[in-house]
Amino acid sequence: MPTDDTARQAFMLPSLWAWFISLFRYIFAPRDTPLVTMAEKKNVVVVGGGYGGTLVARDLSQKLDKSRFNLILVNDRPFYSHLPALARVAVSDLDKLGDKALFGYDKLFVGGNGTLKVGKVVAVTESEPGKGGEIELEGGEKIPYVALVLATGSKWPDFIELPSTEAETKAHLDSWRDSFKTANHVVIVGGGAVGIGAFLFGLGLLQRPQRPPVRRACW
Repeated sequence: MPTDDTARQAFMLPSLWAWFISLFRYIFAPRDTPLVTMAEKKNVVVVGGGYGGTLVARDLSQKLDKSRFNLILVNDRPFYSHLPALARVAVSDLDKLGDKALFGYDKLFVGGNGTLKVGKVVAVTESEPGKGGEIELEGGEKIPYVALVLATGSKWPDFIELPSTEAETKAHLDSWRDSFKTANHVVIVGGGAVGIGAFLFGLGLLQRPQRPPVRRACW
């Protein structure tokens, strides 16, 4: 007469073999889709390529796992603009300062972990609070995100408010330089870092004995 252990073993063996056979058939069965589907990479988007935006983007490029996240910097120009220096660049091209005040983003991302998207953001739509959303660019293109950093900065005076392309920017700065060169009077309103430090120094570069460039400063 079989013992309880013998009966238990006789019951388990067929069940165990059936499980192995079922697993074998599942693994080797033909199918249209892979067994494991890799999750899609998520977008982390930084809007604004100025001082704040570039600091955030560079820091994230060192910390984000590129196998899980796409780091995207969105800026309306393909180059970085050092705004305080542009107050001088718009007045004079002495020492070729424009070459240092305007430069590309090719060395921004550490290890190439990040991409630049040139475009102007016209809308931000949040799916749910804390659940991501999407941004819309001028022209209709949409970029989804799981995390968004808005670093659009502030609006500067017209002579520093640069166009979107390098060619237009050069023409813009040349036009302002010509205006300052031919001006009989220049009035500066504001005594901050731009008005005093950069702007007055830049105008001083144009000073000629027959025509002082700065006739009046207002605070």
